Amino acid sequence: MSDERATASDRLTPRWLFDATLILGGAAVTVLFARGFIHRPKLALAALAVLLVIAVATLNLRRLRRVRLGHVVVAFMLLLPLMALLGPSVALPALPQLFAFRVIGVVALYLGLTWLIAARVRFDSAAARPALLVLLWFGWLTLALLWAPDKATGFRYLGVMFTMVTLMAATALGGTSRQRLKWLLALLAVAYLLIVAMSMVESFTGYRLPTSRLLTTTSSATDYAVTSVFHNQNDLATYLSLCWPFFICAFFFTRRFAWRALALVAMTVGVAAFVHTGSRSSLIAVGIESLACLAFFRRGFSRRTRAIGAIVAVVLILGAAWLAFNNSSSDMLRQFRLQGLANNVQANKGSGEIRVNLTRTGLDSLGRFYLMGAGPGQAEVLVTESVAQAGIVNLHDWWLEVIVDGGLPAFVLHALLYFGLLASMWRVARRGAEPLLRYLAAAIMLALTGYVIGALGPSSAISFAPMWIVWGLAIAVMIRQRAVKGAASPLRPVTASPPDPADHAG
Repeated sequence: MSDERATASDRLTPRWLFDATLILGGAAVTVLFARGFIHRPKLALAALAVLLVIAVATLNLRRLRRVRLGHVVVAFMLLLPLMALLGPSVALPALPQLFAFRVIGVVALYLGLTWLIAARVRFDSAAARPALLVLLWFGWLTLALLWAPDKATGFRYLGVMFTMVTLMAATALGGTSRQRLKWLLALLAVAYLLIVAMSMVESFTGYRLPTSRLLTTTSSATDYAVTSVFHNQNDLATYLSLCWPFFICAFFFTRRFAWRALALVAMTVGVAAFVHTGSRSSLIAVGIESLACLAFFRRGFSRRTRAIGAIVAVVLILGAAWLAFNNSSSDMLRQFRLQGLANNVQANKGSGEIRVNLTRTGLDSLGRFYLMGAGPGQAEVLVTESVAQAGIVNLHDWWLEVIVDGGLPAFVLHALLYFGLLASMWRVARRGAEPLLRYLAAAIMLALTGYVIGALGPSSAISFAPMWIVWGLAIAVMIRQRAVKGAASPLRPVTASPPDPADHAG
C-alpha cells in the first residue's frame, strides 16, 4: 500500500509543479505587459497580438493540421473587399496605420502566392484577358518611372496600385463557385449596411470617425455633411452611386415582396445619406444609371415587372433632376445645383475655378511629356506645383489622372479594360446562364455606365476601393458564366489526383 501511495505522489508532483510554474509565469507576463502598456504601448500591443496568435495556434494545433491551405486562402481573400470598404476605420487606436485591410491583405497575399506556387494553379481566359490588360498597364507605369520627376512618389503610387489589383483579384475569386459568390455578395451587403448606418449616426449625432476629412473642418457649410468610413463626402457619394443599380435591378429580377422591400429600404437609407454629400458628379451618375436602366429593361420582362422597375427608375430620375435644379433655401440641398457650378466656371471662382485649373494643369502636362505620361503618381506633383489653392493635391478626375500619369498607352489600356468589362456585362445580362449572373451583370453594367461621370468625384481613384471591387466583381461574373456554361474550371491545380473543391481561385 505504501508503494502505491509513493507512486501516486510521484505522478502528482510534476503536475503540481507545472501548474505552479504556469501561474507564476502568467503573473510575470502580466506584469511585463502592464509595464509595457505604460511606457511603450504600441510595442506592448504588438507583442500581445503575437502572443495571442501563438496561443490560439498552439491550442488548436490539431485542427489547424486538418485545414487545407486552399480554404484558408479563400477565406482571407473573400474578407478583403469588406475590409477594403471599411478601410482605416477598422484599426486599433494605438496603431491607426495597421488597419485590418492591410493586415489581412498581407496575410492573404503571402498565403495566396504560396498556394499558387505549391498547387501549380493556372488561369482561365475569362480572367486572363482583364489580368493581361492590368499587367500591361502596371508594367507601363513601372517603365514610366525612368523619366518621372519624383521617383519616391512613383514607387508609393505603384504600391497602392498593386494593393488595389490584389483587391480586384480577391473579389474575382468569388466567381469560382456559386457558394463563394453568395458569400462575397453577403459580405458586400454587410459593408453597405455598416457604411449607411455610420452615415446615419454621423448625421444625427455629429460624431465623425478619425478618418474623416471633416473632423478638423470648422466651416459651418459642412456641418450637415457626412463622410461615414470614407475620407470625404465625394468618396461616399461615389460609392453610393455605384450601389444604386444593384437595388434598382432587384425590382426587375425578383417577384418576391421581401427582396423588393429590402431593396427599397436600402435605397431609402442610401438616399438619406446621399443628400448629405452634395456631390454633383455622383448625382449625374445616378441619373445616367436610371436612364440606362429604362433603356436596357424596356423588353424581355413581364409588364408588371417592367412597370414596377420603371416607376423606381423614374422616381430616381425625377429626384436627381430636382436636386440638380432645386431652388431650396437649404445649404445642404443647394450644393447639388448644377447652375451654381456653371456660374462658378463663368465667373472663374469657387469649385468651378478649381476644376478648370486642375483640368488645364493636367492637359498642359501631356505636351510636356510627349503623350507618354509624367509617370506614376506625378499628377499630384504637377498639381502641387501649379494649382494655387491650398490643400489641392489631386486632379479630381480619374480619366485625366490615368492619361497624365501613364500617357496615351496607359489611357488606351485602361479604356480597353473598362469598356471591355462593360461590354462583357452587357452580354451576360442578355444571355447569362443563371438569373443571379444576369442580375449581377446588369447591375455592374449600369454602375460602370454611371461611373464614366462618377469617376470625377473621388480626388484620386487609384486608392478608391469600390471601383476596384466593381471591376473584380465583373471578372467574377465572367468566370462564373464560363463555368456554368460547362467550360473547364476557371482555375485548378495541375495534379494527377482529383482537385479539392476549395483549391480554386479567380
